Amino acid sequence: MKPVRRQLVPASLLISLLCLSISPAAATLPALTVDATADARWAQKAEKLLSKYEHEDAIRLLEEANAAAGGDDPAALRLLVRAHLELGQFPEAIEIAHSWAESTEDPTVRAEALTHLGVALFQSTLEKSFKTRRSHARLMNTKAVRETPQLTRDAVLLRIHGDDLLSEFAILDMATEVLREAIELAPERSPLTHYHLAEALARQFFMEEARARLDEYFALVGDADVPRGPRELRCLLAVPKAPEGQPVTRPTVIKQARQPPPKKAWLRGVRGTVYLQAVIDAHGNVTCVRPLRGLPLGLTEAAVKTLEKSTFEPGRVAGKAAPFRYQVALGF
Repeated sequence: MKPVRRQLVPASLLISLLCLSISPAAATLPALTVDATADARWAQKAEKLLSKYEHEDAIRLLEEANAAAGGDDPAALRLLVRAHLELGQFPEAIEIAHSWAESTEDPTVRAEALTHLGVALFQSTLEKSFKTRRSHARLMNTKAVRETPQLTRDAVLLRIHGDDLLSEFAILDMATEVLREAIELAPERSPLTHYHLAEALARQFFMEEARARLDEYFALVGDADVPRGPRELRCLLAVPKAPEGQPVTRPTVIKQARQPPPKKAWLRGVRGTVYLQAVIDAHGNVTCVRPLRGLPLGLTEAAVKTLEKSTFEPGRVAGKAAPFRYQVALGF
């Protein structure tokens, strides 16, 4: 199915709709005893609280520090967006990043705020996206439709999940637009923005443009000491697309590995879902594992090990084994 450019939802309308579900509890948390305004080390304290998964305390501290700075402290806002994203509180993260971007005329600061907004929008689509694709995969692997041409399979996907997909793509469109603006505002400070834009484009199946953006990232940072995310995304984007009209069978799990959660995460009661992408090669091996959204205290690493130790029946195109991109959500 060839991707089609969709009509963008206006930014102000989309942000308003996404923020309607914000819980009022976040605004009524009791104040910390720490005086954030008098403590020059509040950022380090907030980082420490986040590392221990004490996010509510970190959020209170950061809100106090930001208020003391007039409501537009980039360090506090940056950590607030991160804290809400790690808690899965996407409307809050989106609202903070959007307000941050709108409150400044400094192009460099606005570019950073827009990058955080793009990431928040991108991550907000993951849960619904995985549920839609998991339901579709179950249907597509039934015997009646397994060997049908790809175009027929795509038509079934659109008919059953059309509304969910349109909503997801509208948000992803907004993510790509704000990330493009961030790059235009501060091109010399945009390596990670290029990477996040490549992520959003790949999710919309604009693979050629995604590869071009990722090439821009590597041109800016070089190949040395590159984080896992961009390296694995390059590997994922190298998987060729199956020819249209050919019968396709996706990889299936033969044996699901079990990786216990780290003790510290278990004791602290950290629960949630890790979203991963990987490549299942033509031999059924798992390669290029890339977290799309993780959990703290070692749970992301445990999820990666679980997937890497699992075994698969390779996918096939026209009866021949072939590499496939693979997505999975692992719960703890």
